[in-house]
Amino acid sequence: MNKVLRYATGTLVARYLRAAVGLTITLGLLLRARPAPGLSWIIAGTAILFLLYLGQTVVRQLTRIEIEESGIRTLGPLGVAIRWEALRAVHLGYYSTHSDRRGGWMQLEIRGTRGAIRVESTLEDFTRLATRVVREAQARGCTFDAATRENLALLGVAANGSA
Repeated sequence: MNKVLRYATGTLVARYLRAAVGLTITLGLLLRARPAPGLSWIIAGTAILFLLYLGQTVVRQLTRIEIEESGIRTLGPLGVAIRWEALRAVHLGYYSTHSDRRGGWMQLEIRGTRGAIRVESTLEDFTRLATRVVREAQARGCTFDAATRENLALLGVAANGSA
């Protein structure tokens, strides 16, 4: 039974808007204001960062996560496949946008013998994916560090063992 997951359209639209606004402002400043050479380099560097963010968003839009009985894989420009028996480690990180841990996102890293898959919590059915990955990892004797166990608990996913 295959399940294909994608990043939420609303999240992708918001990322595209942020990239467009950032590029418009930085490139507009470079073309219209004609800043001093030192400042031009800083603005150009910032424009490059927005361009990279745009590229990352395009890759995210083109990427699909496929969960199969035999493993998990990403379909798209940066495709990676991890068979469940090759699963070696799982880490769930939380990245807060506020000092009181209100707001933010999670990133699940699934590491196999030949690569890793990283997905953010903006992926549809993220909790279901995390639950499946944890179950497969535990079946193979993988342990989780304290931060991963704490973050899994926030998702409502039970995880045994410690690193």
